[in-house]
Amino acid sequence: MLGVGKNRLSAVVAEALIEGAPTKQWWAKQAADATFKFSGVVRNGFTEGQTTDQIVTQIVGRKARGDQPEIKGFMDTSKRNARSLVHNSVQTVANGARMEVYKANSGEDGPVKGYRQLSTLDSHTTDICMAYDQKTWDLAFEPVGHSLPWKQGCPRHWGCRSLELPWLKSMRELGVDVDEVVSTRASLDGQVPASLNFETWLKGKSKEFQDEKLGIGRADLWRRGVITMNDLLDQRGNPLTLAQLKALYAPD
Repeated sequence: MLGVGKNRLSAVVAEALIEGAPTKQWWAKQAADATFKFSGVVRNGFTEGQTTDQIVTQIVGRKARGDQPEIKGFMDTSKRNARSLVHNSVQTVANGARMEVYKANSGEDGPVKGYRQLSTLDSHTTDICMAYDQKTWDLAFEPVGHSLPWKQGCPRHWGCRSLELPWLKSMRELGVDVDEVVSTRASLDGQVPASLNFETWLKGKSKEFQDEKLGIGRADLWRRGVITMNDLLDQRGNPLTLAQLKALYAPD
């Protein structure tokens, strides 16, 4: 794939760090000085490959201990809060940088024909990312084969672990007469086929696991085929409650 110029990536990083959801509203309430300093620390940490803990320490500070000197922080917030802010900001920056690479390799001659979300196959994935897993959008961010909106992309919520990946043309679409290579993806159970989505994966789990993940009422509707994973969200991509689901799909 083609690369993206350093200046362009730097601009994306600077903009995405603060403007990207879901941190935008939080930052709107903060002092400009703290926002500026946070941006610089996270941006430098991201480009230098620092860990989340290393970045957090620069933000909230650290008392001297052993041969480690004291580090003065600049934000009056808990370490837990700072970790959440750093995680979401780094995810926003990373996804923004990846999207620039995908865009540079799209179009008639490029291998990228759209975008795809990959969510984590485990018990901690949210309703939003369960429904969005393996969904695709074209280069204009229009849904392909579903109705969920792209919105701002990943991260879709605080603590989001999902990734934006390129939706690639097949080998034959690229003019190469060979079959596709079968690949895998990680899951709670180890490696599984790359084509497996969260809904299909969940169908292979125990009733107890499904009840715990979806809630007993929603899991029952889902197992009976009254709702699908997509139905957990409204047309704006927001989660629906059990009462809302029953009113929409299983009225008395």
